[in-house]
Amino acid sequence: MEIRLRVPQRIPLKPAPGTFYNIAVGLYLLHMAVMATLTNFYPDVLMRFRMPSFLLVAGLVLVAIALRLLKKGVPLRPLLFYCAFFALMLLGIVYQAENTPYILDILLSASFIKHVLLFSMLFLFEEEPDLRVRQLTVIAVAALLVYYLGVSKDMFLMENGRIDYMLVGYGCSPWWCILAQGVFYYRNKIAKLFCLAGTIYFAIFITVYGNRGALVVLFIAVAVIVAVYLPLKWLVPLGSLLFAAMVALLLFLEPILTTIGKLLGLDLTQSRNLRLLTSDFLGLGYDSGRMPLYQECLGAIFRHPLLGNGVGGDRVATGGEYVHNIVLELCTHFGIVIGALIYGWLLYMGVRMLSHCKNRDWRALFLPFYVFSMVQLFFSRTLYQSGYLMTSVVIYLTYSESLNVSRSRQRKIPRTYEIERLPFF
Repeated sequence: MEIRLRVPQRIPLKPAPGTFYNIAVGLYLLHMAVMATLTNFYPDVLMRFRMPSFLLVAGLVLVAIALRLLKKGVPLRPLLFYCAFFALMLLGIVYQAENTPYILDILLSASFIKHVLLFSMLFLFEEEPDLRVRQLTVIAVAALLVYYLGVSKDMFLMENGRIDYMLVGYGCSPWWCILAQGVFYYRNKIAKLFCLAGTIYFAIFITVYGNRGALVVLFIAVAVIVAVYLPLKWLVPLGSLLFAAMVALLLFLEPILTTIGKLLGLDLTQSRNLRLLTSDFLGLGYDSGRMPLYQECLGAIFRHPLLGNGVGGDRVATGGEYVHNIVLELCTHFGIVIGALIYGWLLYMGVRMLSHCKNRDWRALFLPFYVFSMVQLFFSRTLYQSGYLMTSVVIYLTYSESLNVSRSRQRKIPRTYEIERLPFF
């Protein structure tokens, strides 16, 4: 038996293409997921490092993006999207002078710059979606553990002694969505079991300590992930099983919660959601102060149904508060027709990626950001502070552009190459 060894003639000293970019993206994502929260836990020790560390990772990302721009050029579709996004925002100043301070407040805020612009720009030159999904899974576990540490150390308490359920719920939900899809995405059984165990535990954690919006994110994310990954023949029996489990939970809520609390060591008395469930199930649907905001914005829409009030118009109508609903926000800003078209395009984008995209890696990269942001924005926050929605749009446009580039390359392949690959040649 003859054994041949291939000895390389040279050892490459340069890093593989994209290595620096991937490292920069990973560090920025890790910083966004972990460092900002940790510094709130240990302000005396870590707060002095918060800004320098952010400037370091932001600088690395900007250098990595600049190098990609020089090498690959400007990605056209995401660039046009950014231009349209800023144009629509600045157009609000033309609508009415009252919008100006609110628009400037959005554009100049640290949250908008670091979480919306830089966070979404990480995916402008995405070429290895599988690597990014795996990277995000590790970061998601780190983020969830940091939030768990905060709750266990009583570091999320408000003035009334209750846990800050909004911060915990919406803080954990996007990372939980990433971990949850890992149950179906990864082929390795150990990875599947790890994701499943983490998903179940942190689903209970978010249910106990999170807000109602995060609870809705969990239910819808599970439904979307199951619909995307499972064959159609499994959907009906699994849906029936989940429905039966929900009915059993509601019928035997108190003993189940007591048992879960003892097993997992969770203080269920801190749970706002479970207090509402045990006292009054319909209490979960109370408006939480949103109804007056909705009414003010509906009035603004009826006064200007065609062209709207421009960006910031909802805050003018409500006296400085966001309307906390993406549909009302878009219709208040741009009128019923344009607002409905923009929201319809966002829905279309999701359907295209989740049902028509044949590349499972791109779909897995898109899904957590999109599902979380669309559900969250229906109940809370504002479109212009959602880095997750902006990220999902950029991922969609980057994938679309890469798909067109690959198709155009295939068209340019000479016909002789196809003939040479035929077996009888």
